[in-house]
Parts: sequence; structure tokens; C-alpha cells
Amino acid sequence: MKMFLCFVFAVCVGAAQPRVTFVSNSADGLGWIAFGGLATMYGSGLSSSTASARAVPLPKVLGGVELLICAGVMFPDRPCPAAPLLYVSPDQINFQIPVDAPAFDANMYLRQNGTTSGPFRLSTIYNSAPTVFRMGYDCSIDPRFPDGGSPCGLNAAAKERRAPLRGAITDQAGSVVTSLKPARVGQYYSMWLTGVGRYATNGQPTSRISITLSDVPAYGYPNSTFTTAEISYIGPSSYPGLDQINFRIPLTIMGRTDVPYPPLHPCGDYRLELSIEVAAQGLNVIRDAPRLPVEIRRGDVLCAQ
Repeated sequence: MKMFLCFVFAVCVGAAQPRVTFVSNSADGLGWIAFGGLATMYGSGLSSSTASARAVPLPKVLGGVELLICAGVMFPDRPCPAAPLLYVSPDQINFQIPVDAPAFDANMYLRQNGTTSGPFRLSTIYNSAPTVFRMGYDCSIDPRFPDGGSPCGLNAAAKERRAPLRGAITDQAGSVVTSLKPARVGQYYSMWLTGVGRYATNGQPTSRISITLSDVPAYGYPNSTFTTAEISYIGPSSYPGLDQINFRIPLTIMGRTDVPYPPLHPCGDYRLELSIEVAAQGLNVIRDAPRLPVEIRRGDVLCAQ
């Protein structure tokens, strides 16, 4: 779990008037924020000091900084929810989107030791925009790729253009799935993400969430096959804004398992790179989807002798 919190509390390398350049979710930095999700504000002059939250519930004032999210312009008689804060620094603020924040026409106001700055425009807040946290880049285990088949583990940056991006996906022992420890069909795994959105009283998200696994086309193999993962749990984790999905990799990624049609794959061992995409009702998050290394061993699925 410490590795996930490193993403949550990540510090960007960087007292003038505050300037906001960009706000995105904290998982992939590409946008799409949701109610209750973790977000990151980038800019300058955002704080006169650096401070991190030490405990939960998260504070709404941290290092003398308070972040208010208003519907339009701030007025004394108009409530503006204060965002729970994880981390503040002169060039970055990590925070949680309040569940009662305005969905449209939202502006942010920054208070530093009693002085208010803003408004700063905030993009649309979605009911749900699930995005898995990034862990780094890895080697492909799929031997169909010219550069595949040699596991190497996680790297902070891609060594070459086609290096697979790995997401925060762990096995039941808590180990991150990489080329050194690929996933297995029929087994359960946990995905760590943010932006699942508001939860109903029974703990389930108000938007329908699905996970699609697709075979990444390799050179000479232009077609993809698509399979829906079997979700056993969707809900908040023990840390605010960090969501968890438990899912099972279905045996059907290698075809049907009950009848010999469509034609079965030849018996043997396989190593695949699967694109893993999380979608919410009304919003399909496909940007630079992480890839999941999956190993299929002889006997895991029905095969042709």
C-alpha cells in the first residue's frame, strides 16, 4: 500500500500571486475528475510552505491553505465546499473532490492564511470517471512482439516507444502484477484507482462500472479479442478517494471453455499482453490504457491436443 500512497502524495519538482496552470485526476494526470476522487492542482504560488496530511479524515486546512469549490462566483451567502487536502506546496496541491461540489460552472478559490485568490476555472466534475493509478513501464512478455518475451520489471520511464504501461493492479498477496509476476487466468486481482464516483447507501457506485480486457494486436496480428472481467467487489478503500475493484480474469480470454467451438488454441503455454480498460456508465476512459501481462499454462484452459 505504501507504493499507492507514493502516487497519492507525489511531489512535483518545481510569494507571488497564485497561478493555476492545470487540474487533473491524481491517477494519470490526463484530466477527467469525479466526485470523491483524488485530484492534483499544478501552478505557482499555491502555498508558502510544504505540508502533508498526517492522518484521516483529511484536513480542510493544511499549511495555512484552504481550497474552496464554488458554483460560479463566490458570494457570502453561497456555500462553497472545502476540499479535503492531502498535500500542499508552492507548485502543487493534492486534494479530494468534495462529493457535494457543483458539477458544472465550478470555480476554485484559494485561501492562504486568510487571503483569498481566484476564481480559478475547474473543468466538469463527472459522476464517475474511474482511472487506475500508474505504476511505471515494463517489458512486454508477449513473444509475438519483436521486443517481447524477456521480463524486466517496472521502470519509471519508457525505455522505448512501445514499452507497456503498468497500472496499480495487485494479486491477493499484495504484489504488483508485472512481467516478472504476470497474472494468471481464473485468479482474482485488485485494481487501485480513483474517480469511481459517488457511492450509494449500500456501498455500490451510482454508475455502472465495467472492466474490458483486450488482446493487444502484435505485428502480424491485427485483430483484437474483447472479454469482460468478472467483478466481485467495487468500493472505497481505507484511504479517502482511493477506490478498489476486485476482479477475476476469465478463462474465456482464450475462447470458450465448455464446448470446442470456436476452434480451441493448441495446447501449450502462452504469455499475453492485455489492454485493461475501465468504463463507467456514460463515460469510457480509454486514454493510454494500462496493459496487463497474463500467463496461461498448459492445463489452465481447454485446448486442442
